[in-house]
Amino acid sequence: MFATDEGKAYEAVSFAGGTGLEGDPYQIETAEQLNAVRNYLGAGIYFELTKYGGK
Repeated sequence: MFATDEGKAYEAVSFAGGTGLEGDPYQIETAEQLNAVRNYLGAGIYFELTKYGGK
């Protein structure tokens, strides 16, 4: 499943919380969520690494 923004397609990933806005960044808690960040580079979306315990 993909989400689009300004003609770009991004793989839809459920983040742990947040809306992706500067005042409410997406919350990252798993390796899958952290890996998905690369799909959003340059999209003007904000992230916060929380409770990540990956190795």
